[in-house]
Amino acid sequence: MRNLRVEVKLRGIRTVQPSGEIRKEDYRVMVYEKKVGDRIVAYPISPAQFKGALRQIACIVVQNKPELRQAYEDLFGTDVADRCFGESREVASPVSKEGKLSFEIINCDISDKLEKLIELRPRTKLDRELGTVERGSLLFSQVISSGFKVTFLIKSNEELNEREVDLLTKALNALKGWGIGGWTCLGYGSVEEVSISEF
Repeated sequence: MRNLRVEVKLRGIRTVQPSGEIRKEDYRVMVYEKKVGDRIVAYPISPAQFKGALRQIACIVVQNKPELRQAYEDLFGTDVADRCFGESREVASPVSKEGKLSFEIINCDISDKLEKLIELRPRTKLDRELGTVERGSLLFSQVISSGFKVTFLIKSNEELNEREVDLLTKALNALKGWGIGGWTCLGYGSVEEVSISEF
């Protein structure tokens, strides 16, 4: 197996960057742009965000199935493996190995109407000791509340072995119910469906 097509249905998303405009929008939706043919297409999620979520799930899988650790390092690289497993080596390697996988977006069903779907949501921060709103903590953030589907292509620069396929399949299957982006505790970026096919 070298290429997988993964379609993910998300319940909205909040991937933001700070805004220079105070009180109108403290955080703006971060848009990933890709040139497709002769036009620029905007997506509300980037391949790196999807890869990060998948890598985090794979780390949890490996913590429960240590025999898949080498597969994890081969797929995602060694620098992230050290962070994932929290181990300190006696002599840290100055060179990290890059993983076999690369990620790209093939399609998103809201790309054409992205600007129309962006909403502004207020939030406050609570003082945990007093149980009251912290002074000056009101902020406004852009979000996308509508559900949407995005299709990713996961490519490998070489054929995957049995353990790598096993780990990748387990991580992709565990993706349902996971959150991508911010405010996942409020349901944004919640993965509702995942469908996988070889490409």
